Amino acid sequence: NISVSSSVSELAGEGGTFNVEVTAAGNSSYSIATDSDWLSLSAFSGSGSGIIRVTASKNTSAPRIGHVTVSETVTYKGTSLLLQNIITVNQDMFGLNIGVGDWESDGNDYGGEIE
Repeated sequence: NISVSSSVSELAGEGGTFNVEVTAAGNSSYSIATDSDWLSLSAFSGSGSGIIRVTASKNTSAPRIGHVTVSETVTYKGTSLLLQNIITVNQDMFGLNIGVGDWESDGNDYGGEIE
């Protein structure tokens, strides 16, 4: 009954915002949640079709992965079923600029550094 526009989002380390389009049959209702404190959502529930804005904070540690889940409960033959669409959010580390040759034995310094 409900679909989302993307199942994966790639973000740079400085953070940012992206939109997830939710398409719901009829006026189906759904809930939205995240498993990561570095992701914030513009809404926690909705009905019908709409857009959820997801904002990621700046990442000053190692690359990380979080998830946004859009859930719907439906009843089929008297049984309640939980249906979920999960969006995986991959975020790089801010300021990661490592030169290829810095750890290789070619003798060249490519100016790599971790800020």
